[in-house]
Amino acid sequence: MARTILLMAAAEDYEQLVLYCEEIGLRLLPMMIGKSIAAPKDGPACYLGRADSEGLHPYGNPPRLSDVRDPLLFFMRPYHAPPFLIDGQIRLNEDKRTVSNLIKPHFEKIRRWVRKNWVKREDQASYVGPIADELLSNGSAAWRSCLHGVPGQIIIVKRRNH
Repeated sequence: MARTILLMAAAEDYEQLVLYCEEIGLRLLPMMIGKSIAAPKDGPACYLGRADSEGLHPYGNPPRLSDVRDPLLFFMRPYHAPPFLIDGQIRLNEDKRTVSNLIKPHFEKIRRWVRKNWVKREDQASYVGPIADELLSNGSAAWRSCLHGVPGQIIIVKRRNH
C-alpha cells in the first residue's frame, strides 16, 4: 500500500517544493548509490530522505536504495518541458510500516504544505503549483503524463484485492 501526492509544477514551483523539503530536513537522494541526481527532465525519479546515502541499506550490484528498506519517499519530480507540464508524485510506501512510520511525518508535512500553497484544479488529479496553474490558465502550457511514450506493455498496474 502507498500514499501519494500527485504534482504538476513549473520550474519555480519545483524549486519552492524542494526548498520546503530541505527546510523540514529532507534532501534529494539518487536511486543508485554513487550516481548524481540529474535535472528532472533528464531523470525525474529519485528519493527524498533524511539520511546521507552512507547511512542507508543499499542492495544489489550496482547498489541501489529502496523505500522498503529505508525511510525514503519516492519522488517522481514534475517538470516543465515547454509547452508541456510533466506530472510527478511523492509516494510513501507503506509495505513495511516499521520503516514507513519513520518518514511518514515528513510526508504529512509535505502534503499539508502542498495543499496550502498549491491548487487542485477541477480538470486535474494533481496539485498544481502557482506558476504552473498560471501557465495552464493562460494556455501557455498543457498537461502531459510522465508515462507519455512508455509502451503499454511496460506499464504494470497493481490492483488491490477487496
